[in-house]
Amino acid sequence: VFSSLSAMRLSFLALAQAYAAPPAPPTIAEMVQQIRDGKQENNFFSGEGILVGKPKSEGAQVVGCLLDKGEAVTEGAWTFLNDLKVDMSACCLKGNSESCMARLQPAYKLLMDSTGAELTTQKQNLAKLFNIVTEYARDLAREHKVKLTAWGKQLSLFCKDQACVHEKITRSDVQRFHTAEL
Repeated sequence: VFSSLSAMRLSFLALAQAYAAPPAPPTIAEMVQQIRDGKQENNFFSGEGILVGKPKSEGAQVVGCLLDKGEAVTEGAWTFLNDLKVDMSACCLKGNSESCMARLQPAYKLLMDSTGAELTTQKQNLAKLFNIVTEYARDLAREHKVKLTAWGKQLSLFCKDQACVHEKITRSDVQRFHTAEL
C-alpha cells in the first residue's frame, strides 16, 4: 500500500535532488572550469572577520577565502563535503588561478577521498586539508602583506608548527590558541 506519507517522502526526495549541487569532478581544475562555465555555483567568499578592512588585492581576497574554508573545517565540514569542494575551488577564481589549483589539488583530493568514507577518515582528511589551506593562506598573506584580524591570525597559525589531527580542530580549540604575528 502506497501511503500519503510515502508520497510525501518521495516528493521531498525529488525536490532535494533537484536542488542538489551536481556531482564533483575528480580534480580542482575541472571544478574551477565548471564554476567558470556556470555548471557549479560561484561561492567565492573572502571571509568575514578574517581580514583587517576590505581586501586591497585579489591575493588578499584569496587569503580570506582560504581561511574561511579553514574556518569551515572547525565547524564540522564533514557534513557538507561536496559544498566544501565547490567553495574551496572558488578560491582559485581570483589571483593566480594556476598556482592556486596546484597548491590546493592535494586538499581537493582529500575531499574526494572523504566522500563515502567513514567519519574518522573524513575528519582525518579534513585535518590534513586544514594544514594545506592554512599554509597556502600564510604564504599568500606574506606575499601580499595582508593584515589579519585576531581570528584570522588564530586560523592561519593554528597547527603551523605541528600538523593538526582531527581531534584538535574545533572552533573552541582554535579560539584558545595563543595568537602571534605573521
